[in-house]
Amino acid sequence: MRLCALIAVCLLALLSLSTAEDRSEICACTRNFELVCGSDGITYPNPCELNCSAKRTARHGNPLTLVKAGPC
Repeated sequence: MRLCALIAVCLLALLSLSTAEDRSEICACTRNFELVCGSDGITYPNPCELNCSAKRTARHGNPLTLVKAGPC
C-alpha cells in the first residue's frame, strides 16, 4: 500500500514539473500591428510575436532573426 502511495506521489511530482515547463513557453504579446519580416520568410504581426517564435525555434536549433521592418 505504501509503495502505491509512493509511486503516486512520484508521478504527481513529475506531472507538476512537466506543466511548469509548459507554462514557461507561454509568450504574451500585445496586439499592436507593426509588421516585421523574419529570416524564415514569414511576416509576423509585431516584433514580440517574432521573438516568441524565435524562442520556440531556437530550442530545435533553427535560429530566427529579424530581416526587416515591414512585410516579407
